[in-house]
Amino acid sequence: MTGPGMVESSEGLWAFSLRTYARPGVAQACLALQDQAGADVNLLLFALWAASRGQSLTAADMARVDAATRPWRDGVVCPLRAARRALKALGGTRDAERLRDQVKQAELEAERQQQAVIESLLSPQAEPTAHPGLALANLTAYAEAAGLVLPDPETQVLAQATRTYPASRG
Repeated sequence: MTGPGMVESSEGLWAFSLRTYARPGVAQACLALQDQAGADVNLLLFALWAASRGQSLTAADMARVDAATRPWRDGVVCPLRAARRALKALGGTRDAERLRDQVKQAELEAERQQQAVIESLLSPQAEPTAHPGLALANLTAYAEAAGLVLPDPETQVLAQATRTYPASRG
């Protein structure tokens, strides 16, 4: 079941994330929330994806997903991100840039794998009910579960990002 502002329910989390992250302002908002508030971008995108499917998430839902993915995030994704950022800060040779690109690809693959686990944890919902505030409600549930304070301007950018998708047909 889809409605205005919802993406087709068969779209996976990774495809949704790539498309949403490319929207104006979304990458900047995600990175600001990651760097300033300690948010996990994959969980932010998950909250938006669930909302786009008409699924309401509770803080308990988000805590369960966070707990299931934390070891991978902390042990694989974050160290790869730190290595990529260190290589960028060091600048340097073409070889260093090539290595940074390889680390970036590994980081993206690690995030894709994290999202595959996240997606598998979302229970199907027989009658999804979308409403304009669902994305913001899901983001709030994530913040509550993670003990984060998500600044309003960035949160609003993310909440608005899912409202601008064209309604799907079918």
